[in-house]
Formats: sequence, structure tokens, C-alpha cells
Amino acid sequence: MTVAMTAAPQRFRVQGWDPVLIIVSLQALHYLVLSLVLPALVTIFSSSDLLQYEGGGTSIALAMDWRVFTGSTVSGIAASRKLGAGLVSLESARSATRGWTAAAAAAAGELDAASLSHGVVRVLEYDAFRGWAVALGWVIASMADIFFLYHIVRRPTHILDFSLTLVFVHLILTIYYSSSFPTSFFFWFVVGASSVVQIVLAEQLCVKREMRDGFSLGDVTPHLGVEMTPRFPDLELGQATGHGSKQSQSGDGTAQTCLRKRAWTGEEPKASLLKRMAGPSDLKAGVGGKKTADEVQRIIFEASKGSKYFNDQQRRDKELEIKVNRIKGILASKELTAKGDEEQKVDAILEELAEKRELSRVIALIDADAFYAACHELEDPSLKGTAFGVGGGMLTTASYEARKYGCRSAMPLFIAKKLCPHIKSLKMEPDLYVAASKKIMVTLEKYGPIAPASLDEAYVDLTDYCANQGVTPTEAISRLRADVQETTGLTVSAGVSPNKTLSKIAADINKPDGQFVIDSTAEACQAFIKGARLRKCYGIGRVTETLLNGLGLETVNDIYKYRKRLYLVRDHLGSSGVFRWLLSLYLGMGSNRVVRAKRGDRKTYGVEKTFTPTDNRDALDDILRKVAKSLAKDLARSEFSGRTITLSIKHDTYERVTRAFTPGKNVWIRSYEDICRLGLHLLRKEMDDRAAAIRRGEKVKGGKGPRIKARLLGLRMSNLRDDRWVKATPSKLPDMQLSDSDSDMLHESDNSDEGEGDGWEASKRQLEQLAKDAEVDPLAGDDDWDDSHGGASGSGTGRWMVVDDDDEDDVVLSGKTRSLVSRTSSLPLARPTTARRTSCSASSGSTSTSAKHSAPSSSAARQHSPTDSRASPTASTDSRPAMKRKTESTASSKPVSEFTCPVCQKTLVGSETAMSGHVAQHFEMPAKKSEKKAPTSSVTRKGAGKGAKKKR
Repeated sequence: MTVAMTAAPQRFRVQGWDPVLIIVSLQALHYLVLSLVLPALVTIFSSSDLLQYEGGGTSIALAMDWRVFTGSTVSGIAASRKLGAGLVSLESARSATRGWTAAAAAAAGELDAASLSHGVVRVLEYDAFRGWAVALGWVIASMADIFFLYHIVRRPTHILDFSLTLVFVHLILTIYYSSSFPTSFFFWFVVGASSVVQIVLAEQLCVKREMRDGFSLGDVTPHLGVEMTPRFPDLELGQATGHGSKQSQSGDGTAQTCLRKRAWTGEEPKASLLKRMAGPSDLKAGVGGKKTADEVQRIIFEASKGSKYFNDQQRRDKELEIKVNRIKGILASKELTAKGDEEQKVDAILEELAEKRELSRVIALIDADAFYAACHELEDPSLKGTAFGVGGGMLTTASYEARKYGCRSAMPLFIAKKLCPHIKSLKMEPDLYVAASKKIMVTLEKYGPIAPASLDEAYVDLTDYCANQGVTPTEAISRLRADVQETTGLTVSAGVSPNKTLSKIAADINKPDGQFVIDSTAEACQAFIKGARLRKCYGIGRVTETLLNGLGLETVNDIYKYRKRLYLVRDHLGSSGVFRWLLSLYLGMGSNRVVRAKRGDRKTYGVEKTFTPTDNRDALDDILRKVAKSLAKDLARSEFSGRTITLSIKHDTYERVTRAFTPGKNVWIRSYEDICRLGLHLLRKEMDDRAAAIRRGEKVKGGKGPRIKARLLGLRMSNLRDDRWVKATPSKLPDMQLSDSDSDMLHESDNSDEGEGDGWEASKRQLEQLAKDAEVDPLAGDDDWDDSHGGASGSGTGRWMVVDDDDEDDVVLSGKTRSLVSRTSSLPLARPTTARRTSCSASSGSTSTSAKHSAPSSSAARQHSPTDSRASPTASTDSRPAMKRKTESTASSKPVSEFTCPVCQKTLVGSETAMSGHVAQHFEMPAKKSEKKAPTSSVTRKGAGKGAKKKR
């Protein structure tokens, strides 16, 4: 009973059934059948007097006394025969027959011993028949239970739980009625045999039904709450839930994967693995038509099976399944202790969020139709109407004709050719795409402020245009689309709503060359988004979608329907704001701020390179030097430097690890020499640590070998500082160390747009690198395209050129963070810190403001290590002389902070200028080194305090 009640409380509540209610229903139906069958059997084949139990009890009570079964009746007959032979007393005979019919008791009291003996034998013989009748009635009722289990429980894996619960409850009632524990072998045989037959037949019927539903042709509405056969153990994750909900589109929802007939070769694959391998095919506009979603999945699965990429996807799928099961377990335990007011609390939060709703803006998302393919069609009109893709080893896009066969962006070319054998492959031409993108963006700027999201996608604020021109949003967006087509020759699709979230979803509805406008009312916004799939909403990726599917959520409307579940597990959905964000999504709310990315918005710069897997240390060193050179060029071109460098390694098994290092609080990294030195140090240390972990018998990523065999290396610079702003304000930087409250001042001197050159050139370099990587490893970017390709132009997000899947949260080898402590023979660095791994697609979002403006260490203290790449890492500091900074900033205000001297490792309190002076003392003339100095400074900032005072 305990097993049944705790095994799946959530799954049955999905259907509106509680486990306790199911148990009570099954028990009641079982005894109902027994109460109908037992009187019929006894009345037809014997006398109705035998239906009485202890002076007129109901007939169902007969089944509650285990002594009714034949084993106890035989004992009663033996006692009666002893009474007739004079071997036992009358009281002993009565005791032996106690509990039987009232007729037997009356006969025993009125007749003499001889007649009593005859009478008892007669009555007990009747009782023997009654015992067999009860046993037969129990068997019939158990067979009827098969029908009840089939229609109520439905899940094969739960048939055993509820069947045993039924027997357990009957055993409790039997002990209560007979005042003793059953010891009859016949009783246990009848109950046990009927239960085994009941369980086996019920499970077989459920499995047969699910096999019939799972392999039926065409789209069907899945049985709600049905758990699939063990051949599909994962289909329970994220299956369609709710009462009567229908999903009309093939491929919608995880459960829909199993609703078409399959012709797999070999073992049946998991539905979640199929969905992972197929990628975002069902989210792309125009995909499907010539081939069904099932055929596309089968071809992709068979083409990828057996590869290391496939094995990695299997591993990730299992890890994600563990996460889903974990959050299901948390929900089940939370529901047992729920107070019942969770929905009211959520409703209060919804009311609070609704008060902040903003409906005054008109925000449009403009998305070019098959952008890269359309650019090539303009250059070569003969391509129109043909199936072709753009890219080398991996498609960056596919024409709409190719999409009908299931081809899509981020698909390896060899798989695309299996789907569409006659597909043509064109080389990428980044210059062509950048030129077309510039024309589109220039046209969009006529209609209002824009915020480019990629080369072919941008948000436009049409509020002022509609007001000035006196037109409706529908007319405004029609003009805009016509203008773009006339100017560029390209068609675009658009979605218009009060915020960017809804506009993003609406833009896909009427693709290609269409538009969809949502009225600026709360009702219209909420009605529009209710039916949207969760994955269609910006911000919900594959991992989050699967976790929410595990809780029963498929569409946005389910956020409200299952708000109690979300509230109970709100602390286990990732970050603390996910729960409230989901509620705002249900309300149709989102950001309506359309602003170009600023230089200060950039968080990281990163470069990655894919290559043929190798474990040669010299080859890996050479590749990392090339990556460092590219990163140094990007930083120099954009005039940024950073404090934290991160090494990314993708093993031959497609498993990824990252290692980060921060040389010091005031040490800024930008030059090729420093980037290369630090990157090589991280790589060498990872090699050594891996070898040591293998020797200790620890489990590591990337296989069991002691050597690193990698297929990708990358470097990323974070905790950035705008060197352009530093040059423009040379006298302010050493005198300011901002607190968190001063974050708005970070870029007040240079708050201009990121710059046309920065954005377009970055996009061009990204596409070029993507094409090169795809030639080497077509599968490398399959998972990453949607994440990495989104912010190419002007986004300022500082994404990697190719980012990995987000489902791995392992930060370090063996799951433990290890600090990278390094020392230099000439100059010790500040205590290093190991940065936690951030999301590859969004990098570190909370950059330390104090780090961005902290003063560089004295260049007098800077000493380059030998050029040998094996030397321990050091980093260059700001190029301005320390004495100049010291004289320029002596009279300025200096806030108080704690600093660690990189030379003597002492922790001192004072200003940055005083700290620079303290460091310089270590390198002055020997006569001056004997003088003791202690830095002090004022407490106020921004010129409100006194200058630094040095004590000798």
C-alpha cells in the first residue's frame, strides 16, 4: 500500500485521480463483484440459508473470514466425528464449529449427541461447499479486477502496486473479522494464484494497448497518463498531460514522438534521444511535407548511430533523465507536505506582476526568410525553387524546398544528403551576407530605434512611427516589409506586439513573407501565448523544456494549470527568478526596450577552433597559440582587456571542460604573449591534473586515457575593461574604484553603440570560423547553432564562436573546483582565483564593477617571464608609468578598499594610488627600501574626501 501510494502520486493527479481514491475505488469494485457473485453461486447450487454469517450478517462478510475456506471446514468435520464417537465433549464440538451459520448453532443446542453429531456433520458439509463458493467468487472478482485496472490504473508498471495493495487491504479485513491471522494453505493458494493471474493479464492488456497506440498510423490523441512499455522507458518524461488536450501538429510534445509507426532497425530508441538527435526540426518554419517527422527522425538516428557524437548525446540524455526524475521526486515529496494554499499564493504573485504590465509600445521583430539562401538566390536566380543548402560540412541554412525534406540549419551535410539526395551545397560568402544585412538594418532604422539580434533579425520600435504617421501597427509593418523587399530584394516576416517576447513568437506564424499582429490588450496578449509550446518561447531551451515536461507542462497555458507544482519546486528550477519569469510569460509579458548594444554591454570575448581529434601535446600547443592570436587581435581591434581568462576543451568524446584563471585584481590581460602564456599554463595544468586523477583511479571526462585527446580548444576573456574609455579619461581611472551602486557610471564617457565595424566584422569572422570548423567536424556545432548564431551582429553579448550544449553543469574534473596557484621566479602574482564556469551562451553576466575600473599595477613591477611557453603565467598591466599615475592622482579622492600586495602578499587598506606607491617601494633604490610606508586614504568617493596620507 505504501509503495502504491508513494510511487506515483503526481502521475495520477495529472488525470485528476489521487492514489488513495484509486485504491478505494478498486477495493469497492472488487467487493461489489463478490457480493453479486457469491449469493448467485450459493443460491443456485445450495440453500440460501448458507448466506447467513453469525446471526444474520451480510453475505459479503463470508469472504472476510478466512475460516470459511475449505481448510477450516475439514477441521470442523473432524471435530464433529470425534463428538459422535464420544471422544470429545459437546462444548468442545461447539467450540470447533463456532463462527458458522446460525442454523448449525441451533441444531447443536437442540439435538442429542448422536443427532447433534449427524446435524453438525450435515451443517459442516454445507459449510464446506460454502467455502468453495467463496473461493470461486474471489477468483471471479479478481478476474473482474483486470478490467478495472485496465481502465483506471492504465500504466503497466503500476498494476503490481495496486493489485498488491488490494490484497493487503483484504488481509487486514480478514484478520479483523476472524480475530486471527490466516493459516490456511488453501486460503493463501486461492488469493495468491488469482492475484498472479490478475497482475499478468492486466499488465499484458495495458502493454498491448500502448503498443497499439504507439504504432498506429497517423496522429492520434495519446491516452492521458499512460506509461509506455519498458521498450520506451523514457516516454513517460514530458508526455502530454491534462484532460482532453489535443496536439494537432506532428512532433508537438515529447509524447507525440511515439505516435507514428516506426520501422527501426534493431532496438527501439528512446523518444527523448530521438528528439535530441533530430534537433529543433519541428521549430523551423517550412520543415516537413515531403517527409514525415518520423522519417526524418529515423534517418538522422540511423545516420548518427555508433558515432562518438551519438554516444555523447546518449550520455547527455541519460543525465537529463536523471535530472527530470530528481525533480519529479522532489515534487512528490513536496506534495505530501503541501499546505493547500499554494495556488492562492501564485495567484497573488500573478496579480502583482499584472500590475506592471506595459502595453503602450509597438514592438516588431523582423526576420529575413531563409536569409543566407535568399542572398544566394539574388546572386543566382536559377537557384529559386531548388533544394540547396549553404555551408560546407554543416548547413547554416537550407532553402524552403530543401526544408520540405527535413533539412534545416545546423544539420551536417551528409545527413542532409540522406534526407534529400539531390540537395546542392553552396559555400558560405560572409561578405555577401554582411552587405545584405547592412541594407536591411538601414531600412529598418527609418521606422524607429532598432536592436539587431543577428545578421537577419532585428527588433524595431514602431511606437513613434505609428503615432507620427497616424497609422495602425498592421499598416506600419506592411509598409516596412514592402520597403525592405524593394530595397534589398529579400522578403522578411514580422511579428508585432507590445513586447519582444510575443513578437518573437508571432514572427514565425506566417513565415515566409508574412506578418502577424497582436492587439495591445492584456486579453489579446494572454490569449495568443496560451497555446504556444514552451520551446517556442525565447529563453526556454531543450533542458528547461524537458524539465518542465517532466512536471506535466507542455504549453504556456500549463504554467497556470500546474502552478501548484511549479510553486512547490520553484527553488529547483535553476536560478531564483525562473519561477516568476514563467508566470510573467503566462501573462504575455516581456521586455519592450529596443536599444542597440553598447560597448559596455559586452561581457566576454571568445575564440574557439575545431580540428581533427589529437592527443599530441605539441599540436595542441600550436592550436592554442593560434586561438590566442585570434583572441588578441579581437581584443586589440575592439580595444578591450580583461582580468579572467578561461580555457575550454572539448574532448574527442564531445565532453567539454572549462578552466579559468584570474591573475590578480589589478592585472589586465590583452597582449598575445600574456594570453598565450596563461592559456598554455591552463592547458598544461589540465593535462597534469588529468594524468594524476587517472593514476588515483578517479573518473574523468574524455575517456579513460591519461592523455587529453581534444577536438576543440577555445579561450575566453571576461571581466572586461573598456580601454578606449580608459584612454579618454587618463586622470580618472586611478582615482576611482566603484562600488556596485556605481555600475551606471561604467561607460558614461563612452556609451556609444558598439560600432558598425565591431558588429559586422565580428559577424563575418564568426561565419568564416564556423565554416572552417564545419569542414573539420560537421557534428561539432549541431547542438550549438541556435545558441551561438543568435547574437552575431551588434548583440554585444560576447558569445563564443561556437558554444556547447547547456545540459552539462560539471565545472571541473571530478566535480571539484581546483584553484590554479602559480608562482613566478621573478614576481609573484596576486592570489589566483578559479572562476566558476558560466553558461557558454551568455557568459558571465555579473561582471565585477570594481574590477573593470580598478587601477593597474605599476609597470615598474611588471616583469616578463622568459618567452618559453612552459613558464608560469604572468600578465601585463597598464602601460602608463607608475610615477606618472602617482603624481597625477595624489590630490584626487580615493575610496578605501582592501588590497593584497602582489610582492609581499600583505593585505593593506587604502586607495589604489597608495597601493601603487606601496608596490613601487619594493623596486626603488636600496636606501629608500628601508623606509616603512603604510597607505591610508579617505573614505568618500568621487572627490568628496581627502587625499591619501602615507605614514613612514
